[in-house]
Amino acid sequence: FATIKVDRKGKEKKVYNVYLTPYEAFKGLCRAKEFLKKDISFEKLDAIAKKQSDNECAALMKKAKDELFENFKGRKLQFPTIHTTFISDSYVD
Repeated sequence: FATIKVDRKGKEKKVYNVYLTPYEAFKGLCRAKEFLKKDISFEKLDAIAKKQSDNECAALMKKAKDELFENFKGRKLQFPTIHTTFISDSYVD
């Protein structure tokens, strides 16, 4: 998560001092429990989060993404057809 610092000239610069996953950031909120569904607890979510490391999850996500985009290779993209009317009298050189 970035902290925005402003220099003397007013230019904004993002500085990354805090490294958290979205789950860690959510869990750190004061009233985070209020946003959980009734049958979900942080204990259950922690168990899921601890099954794999962040790097293992990232590797699985990359593999899934690569497989998804592999399906698009060789396919011709089909864009929506736009119908226009050209009136030759209105065209001026």
